[in-house]
Amino acid sequence: MTGSTAAAPGRHYRWLAAAGLVLWAVLPLLLAGRLSLSIFILIYLYATIAIGLSLLAGYAGQVSLGQAAFYGLGAYITGILTVHAGLSPWLSFPAAVLGTGLLAYVVGAPILMLRGHYLVVGTLGLNIVVTVLFRQLYGLTGGPSGLTGILPFSIGDVVLRGNVVYYYASGLLMLAAAWMSSNLIRSRFGRALQAIHASETAAESAGIDPTRHKLLVFVWSAVLAAAAGAMYAHYVGFISPSPFGFEFSVQLLMMAVIGGIASVPGAVLGAALAVLLREGLRSVIPLLVGASAAEYEIVVFGVLLAAVVILSPEGLWPRISRWLDRVLAGRPAAAGAGSGVPARQPVPPMGNVVRLPQDAAARAAAPHGSPAPANPAAANPAPVRVLPGPAANTAANPGAANPAAASTAAGNPGGGPAGSREPLLKVEGLTRRFGGLVAVRDLSFEVYPGEIFAIMGPNGAGKTTLFNMISGVLRPTSGRILLDGRPIDGLPAHRVAALGVARTFQTPRLFPLLDAAENVMVGLHQHLRAGFAVSALRMTGREEAAARSRALDALVQVGSPELAPQPVDALPFGAHRMIELARALAARPRLLLLDEPASGLTGAERQELARLIRQVRDAGVTVILVEHDVPFLMQLADRVLVVHHGEAIAQGLPGQVRRDPRVIAAYLGDEQGGGDDGAPLDGAAEAKAPDAILEVSSLSAGYGRVPVLRDVSFQVGAGEIVAVLGANGAGKTTLMRAVCGLLPATGSVRYEGREVLGLPAERISELGIALVPERRQLFDTMSVEDNLILGAYTRFRGRGTDPGAAAVARDLRHVYDLFPILHEKRHQPARSLSGGQQQMLAIGRALMARPRVLLLDEPLLGLAPLVVADILNVIRRMRDDGLAVVLVEQNAATVLPICDRAYVLEAGRIALSGEARRLRRAPELQAVFLGGAVGGEVRR
Repeated sequence: MTGSTAAAPGRHYRWLAAAGLVLWAVLPLLLAGRLSLSIFILIYLYATIAIGLSLLAGYAGQVSLGQAAFYGLGAYITGILTVHAGLSPWLSFPAAVLGTGLLAYVVGAPILMLRGHYLVVGTLGLNIVVTVLFRQLYGLTGGPSGLTGILPFSIGDVVLRGNVVYYYASGLLMLAAAWMSSNLIRSRFGRALQAIHASETAAESAGIDPTRHKLLVFVWSAVLAAAAGAMYAHYVGFISPSPFGFEFSVQLLMMAVIGGIASVPGAVLGAALAVLLREGLRSVIPLLVGASAAEYEIVVFGVLLAAVVILSPEGLWPRISRWLDRVLAGRPAAAGAGSGVPARQPVPPMGNVVRLPQDAAARAAAPHGSPAPANPAAANPAPVRVLPGPAANTAANPGAANPAAASTAAGNPGGGPAGSREPLLKVEGLTRRFGGLVAVRDLSFEVYPGEIFAIMGPNGAGKTTLFNMISGVLRPTSGRILLDGRPIDGLPAHRVAALGVARTFQTPRLFPLLDAAENVMVGLHQHLRAGFAVSALRMTGREEAAARSRALDALVQVGSPELAPQPVDALPFGAHRMIELARALAARPRLLLLDEPASGLTGAERQELARLIRQVRDAGVTVILVEHDVPFLMQLADRVLVVHHGEAIAQGLPGQVRRDPRVIAAYLGDEQGGGDDGAPLDGAAEAKAPDAILEVSSLSAGYGRVPVLRDVSFQVGAGEIVAVLGANGAGKTTLMRAVCGLLPATGSVRYEGREVLGLPAERISELGIALVPERRQLFDTMSVEDNLILGAYTRFRGRGTDPGAAAVARDLRHVYDLFPILHEKRHQPARSLSGGQQQMLAIGRALMARPRVLLLDEPLLGLAPLVVADILNVIRRMRDDGLAVVLVEQNAATVLPICDRAYVLEAGRIALSGEARRLRRAPELQAVFLGGAVGGEVRR
C-alpha cells in the first residue's frame, strides 16, 4: 500500500505530461482567431533560454547576465550567413548554434575563473561588448537599423512561414531543450553540477573537475540561447540590436528566479508568466494612466520579483509541485517534497552494519518514490565489505592489515614498519605559507599500507592545512608529497582523487539538492564513464542503475542503507557524517583522509565510528585520521604524529606519544605533576565565585541538529580572572557565543542578577558583556583608531553607561596606554598589523564599550611568546581595575598562573573545576586533554 501511494504522484505526473502534449498540439486550433500564436512562440523561445540559465545558475551556481548576447549571436550569425553568404537556413541555423557554442567555449574559460558578483559583472561585460559590435559592424549587421531579408525555412518550393509553423518549431525546440536538460540533471553530469554548486572543494575532492563542468554547462546554456535566437531571426525575417541588450538578460534571469531557479519546469513557467504579464500590461496600463506601458513594465516586474523572492524564495514551481503532489496523491505533501520526492521518514541514529535481504536492497536502491526497507536492522549483521578497488590487493594479505602493530612486535618501537615495506604516502619537508604566516613548516612523515595513522595537535597546529595539501586542495609552498612513489604535490584535487585518495571534512559537506544515495553516487564520479552527449540523450540507464546499487553498498558499509531515498537536509548530524563517509568509501580509495570524523557525535556514535574505521582498515584501506578528541584518537590509531605550530614534535605509538613531555607541554605546558596538596580534584563540582557578576546555569546549545554544550554551569566574580579550558572542539567558542546572545541556547545566563539569555546580542553588549572573538574579526579596511571608536558605538547612541565624545576620548587614551603600539599605528589600516597587534586591537575595541565582563576567546592563539607575555600582563591590569575576565584557552599552563579559578570543558560538559593553583598540577587535567590513567582508571 505504501509503495502504491508513493508512486501515485509519478503516475499522475506522466498523465499530466501526456495531457499537456496533447493540449500543445491542438492549441492552434482552439485559439484560432482568439489569441495570437506569436505570444506562445515568444514563450517557447524565452523558455528555451531560461532552461539553459536554470542549469547554469540554479544547478551549477554560475549566475550570468550574458544570455542575451548568445541569443543575439545566434540570430545575427544565421542572419548574416543567409543574407550575405546566401546559405540555406538549414545550414546557417546549425552553423549559428555551433559557432556560438565555440565562442562560449573560448570566452567561458576566463570568465568562469571569476566568482560571485565578479562573474555577474564579467558576463555583463560580455553582453555589452557583443551589443556594441552589433551596432558598429554596419557592413555585416546593418548597425542600429538592423539586418533585413533573412530567409525563412523552406522545403523545396514550399516556404515555411506563419505563426502556426513557428509555433510548432519553437515548441519542439523548447521540448527538446527541456528533455535533454532534465536528462542532464538526473545524470552523472547533473550530480557533478549540484556538487560544484554546494561545495567546489568537496566536489573536486570526489574526482570532479569543476572547471570543465562549469565550462560545459556554460556552453550548453549558450547553445540553447543561440538556437532560440536563430529560430527568432528566421521567424521575424529582421533583427536589430535592441532585443538583445542588457535589459533582456535581466528579464531572463527574472524568469528563472520567478519560476524556480533550479527547476526546468520553473523556467518554462517563469517565461510564460513574464510574456503573458507583459502583453497584459501593454493593454491595461494605457487605459489606467494614459501613458506608454513600457515606462511602467519594469516597475510591475520589479514588484512581482520582490514578492516572489519574499513569499517563495525557491520560486513558484517547487511550491506548485508540492501542491500537485498533495492533490494528486490524496495526501499532505511533506516539507521538501515535490516531483516524486518521498515524504521524509524518521531517521534512526547510526545503526549496526547490516546486510539487507535481496528485496529490501532492491527497494533501497530504487529511485525516488520507492519505499525504504521496513526494518533493515532486522537483517543479519555482516562485517564491512569494502567495494572492489585498489585497496582489495592489500585486503588479500591479512598480515599487512596492521603494520604498526607488526613493527612493534618486531622490536621497532619507533612505529615505522620493519623490513623493506614501502610507504603508501611519503611527505618530505612540507611547508605552506599564507603571507607571513607559516601554517606548516618542514614536515616529514610516512604512512604505510593498511594502518590507521593519526595526526593530532592543538588548535591552529596546521592539521587541516596538511590534509588540504595531501588531497590537492592547497599547493605546498615547498616540499614533496609522494603517493606510492608518485609525486602528487601540485596536482589538482580531482586528479589526486583519481589516484585513490578520498577524504571527509571537519563539517560534513553534503549536496542538499540530492538525496542520500545520490550524494554517495557523487563519490563514484571518477568510476563512471557517461559523457555529456550520452547523458543528454538518456543513454545511461545501465550505468546509473549500477551506480545506485554501488551507492547502496557503501551505505550498507556504514550501517545506514535506510537513508538512501532521504533528502539529506532532513537528516540528523550523525547521519550526515555517515553519508559523507559512505561517499568517500564509494570512491574505492587506497588512502582515506578523515578530518575530525567524531566531531558532534554522541558517545555511542563515536564507538560505532571507531569500530567502522577499524573494519575499513582491516579491509586494506589506509586511513589518516585528524581528530580533536584525543582519547578517541589514542584508542584507535596504530601510530600518531603530533604537530604544533606546523611542526612535528612527536611521532610513535599512542602510549609513547601520550607520555611524551613535548606533547604534554604543547597541550598543557611543562608543569604537570601532583596537586598542591595531593588531594584529587572533585571532578565537575562547581567552583563558586566570591561575588558573582555573571552566573551561567544549565546552559545547552548547538548548531542546528548538532548539540555542542550540555548543561554547562559556571560563575565569574567581579575583579577575577576565570579560565575556561579544553581541547579543540570541546565547546569553548560555542559557550562564549551562547553567553553573548550570538547563538540560541537553553538554560540561564544571569548578569548582575538579571536574566539576559534570549536578549539580542547588541543589547547584551550594551548591558556590559563584551566578547573578543576567536581570530579577532577586525574591520580590515578601517584604520586602527576607527576600529577602536567603533567599539564605543552604543555609547555614541546614548544608551551606554557614559555617553559623550569626551568619555570616549578618555577611554581611547586608556587603550593606547595599555597598548602603546596601537597609538603609533592608529592611522594604519587594521590589516597592516601583525597578528599580535591585531589581537591587541581586538581587546582594545572591546574595552571601548566599557564592559564589566570581558570574554576573551583564544586570545593567545598563534602569538609569539613575548606578545603572549604582554597580553597576559594587560589582562592582569584589567583584573586589578575591577574587570571580570573570562579567558578561553587551550594552553592551560600559560593562562592558569594568572587565573583565580578555572573550568575544564570536555565534549561540551564541565569535566573539572576548581582553584587555578590546584588545577595547574592536577593529573586529572592531563587525563581530560590526552586520555590515560587517573587513579588507576583509564580515561577515554
